[in-house]
Amino acid sequence: MPTIINRVRSFMQENNYSEALKLLYSIPNEYLSSEACILRAICLQLDNTDGHDLQDVHNELSKAIEINPRSIESNLEMGYFLYAVMDDSKTAQPYFQKVVELLGDFFEDYEDLKNEIAES
Repeated sequence: MPTIINRVRSFMQENNYSEALKLLYSIPNEYLSSEACILRAICLQLDNTDGHDLQDVHNELSKAIEINPRSIESNLEMGYFLYAVMDDSKTAQPYFQKVVELLGDFFEDYEDLKNEIAES
C-alpha cells in the first residue's frame, strides 16, 4: 500500500494539487513531518484554486523548520521562498547560512565515518 507521501507525489506529477493538499491536510498533527509541510507549501503555491495566500506558504515552511530545525531541505525552501517569491534577500540570508552550516556538518560527519571505517 503506498504511503500518503507517495500518493501526494503522484497527484503532484498529475498537477492535481488540490487532491494532494487534501491528503496532506488529512495527516494528523502528531504525525506531521517536515517533508509533508514542505509539500504543502509547494502545493499551496501551485494550486490554482482560491483560498491560499503566501502567508499560508510561509506558515507551512515555518512548521517544517519547527519540526526539524536541522533539515537542509526545510531551510533551503524557506530561504528560496523568501528570496525568490517574497523578494526579501535580507530575511532569506539566515536560512541560506543555516543550509551552508548544515552541509558543513554533513560533510564533517561523512569524513569522520569514512576515517572510522578506514581505521577498522
